[in-house]
Amino acid sequence: MLSNGCKGSSTEENLGEERVNSMRSLANRSLAALGLRPPVIDRPDPGFVLRDVTVVNPGDGCKQGRTLVAEDSKITRISEVASADSGDQGASPYSGYFALPGLIDMHVHYPVLPSRFVPPTFDLSEWSGPLYLRFGVTTVRDVGSFDTIWDLRRRMNDHEFPCPRMFCAGPLLDGDPPRMADLSWIVRNPREAQDAVEKLADKGADFIKVYDNLTPESLAAIREAAAGRGLAVVGHLPFLVKFEEAGIHDLQHVWGIQLPSLQPGLDFNNPADFSKFMRAWVELDDDRIKEIVRISVEEGVVHTPTIVTVARIAGMNDPGQTKDPLCLLLPRYFRDLLWNPEVGVPYLQGHSADEMQEIAAAVARMKEVVGRLHQEGVRILTGSDGPPNPFCVPGASIHEELQHLVDSGFTPEEAWLAGTRHAGEFLGMPLLGTLREDAPADVLVFREDPTRDLSALSTLEAVAVQGRLYTRQMLDQAVARHRKYFDGWLYDRVTTSLVRSVLEKL
Repeated sequence: MLSNGCKGSSTEENLGEERVNSMRSLANRSLAALGLRPPVIDRPDPGFVLRDVTVVNPGDGCKQGRTLVAEDSKITRISEVASADSGDQGASPYSGYFALPGLIDMHVHYPVLPSRFVPPTFDLSEWSGPLYLRFGVTTVRDVGSFDTIWDLRRRMNDHEFPCPRMFCAGPLLDGDPPRMADLSWIVRNPREAQDAVEKLADKGADFIKVYDNLTPESLAAIREAAAGRGLAVVGHLPFLVKFEEAGIHDLQHVWGIQLPSLQPGLDFNNPADFSKFMRAWVELDDDRIKEIVRISVEEGVVHTPTIVTVARIAGMNDPGQTKDPLCLLLPRYFRDLLWNPEVGVPYLQGHSADEMQEIAAAVARMKEVVGRLHQEGVRILTGSDGPPNPFCVPGASIHEELQHLVDSGFTPEEAWLAGTRHAGEFLGMPLLGTLREDAPADVLVFREDPTRDLSALSTLEAVAVQGRLYTRQMLDQAVARHRKYFDGWLYDRVTTSLVRSVLEKL
């Protein structure tokens, strides 16, 4: 029964929303036809059946000869293949293939930009969706963005266009001065910290992201307020906080284990300070590593190391990176401007050959630390820190991160476990990252089993997200249409000019 304050029935509201969506779709298609916005990619209807597949749950074995049924956004049945599953229904196109849970990227900065920098016509949020899906990433966790992220998350989780589901924090919480001013809310004391957490929770934040210049008192207040709202605390270890006193649930980039050798106030966007940060990794002593492993075990700290980010930076001076076919999937301004070691984002500029060698040595040290954490049972999650960071292509960089985990001592199946069930458990969505009845219908279909050999990642044939099944052909065509749009004179010239202007201001 409607109260006096209601505007209309739920049916009327739904009809109104359908009209708005229909008008938006028509407008988008018209603009796309004129080359004034990215191409519109059609979505399949929800629901699908996979017959005679091997269902692989990383860390929990596999079951051959199964039929997997999804209705709407959930898996409703996984059963042994029976005669009723074949017969007049015809042969299954994926018979004999392997079905795995969708991959989860636990550290992205989704490419949504404030309108003062880039007009909506040139926004990349819709384009990124098919690219993530093309490489099997069906869930992303955005760990710091502009306020426009809230509406984008709604649209993504409503599956208005082909995309992964999203969890997000909104703006970072940092001290004064903040290191990333455009992405941060400044909190100077416990009262401001508590207020900030309450406001973010009211906006619908899925977790709280903390950053470098917070005081111990502010961080403690953030933890308390976040616990009261049932939110995890994720982020960097602030300079002024001891590792054992941080209480951060998921530490990004294995951040902070080398901070005792660094001084507060360093700005890692500055090339000289970034070099000090990398050198601290190389000079890290064994006693400190043992201490970090011990505390992580005792306190239950989870780590999302994003090794791929530093590994790609270590190859900045390799001209082959700019010709990597993966990097050609992004607009030209990424490889020619943002990731250019001469004119790109500030921290990449002006590094000597010796400094580049130190960055490469830091990657090796990171892998050693991650391997030792893993050996002691500390949970490691997969994250890419893309696409703003150099050559971290949406979706594809998670494949690289899986390989870095294997290089650190994981088996391929353990790496998959980090990128599926363990990540899903941290996010708190029931059964996310698994193939079970009532689990989200996020399914990858491979010709070969990538939990045995990561080279089988290249055999991906279909991706289902929220119950909608996309074939590889559909996703390849979507990515190709976007590439054509990016290479068009309007998009290429305007975005290159805008990005160059922003970099000059920086």
